[in-house]
Amino acid sequence: MNGKTRLYIGLLVVGLVLLGSGLWFLLNPAPRISVPEGTPVIAMDITHTMGGT
Repeated sequence: MNGKTRLYIGLLVVGLVLLGSGLWFLLNPAPRISVPEGTPVIAMDITHTMGGT
């Protein structure tokens, strides 16, 4: 095989791998995390900052 044929075969393999991985992620999506609606509630106690142990 000459260099051009190897290049075309390599590009074909790369294309098939990309197509296969795209189909894999399409058929097996990552689990979605549901985010609750509304304002976030964050509580923080900073009265003992630098208080030591």
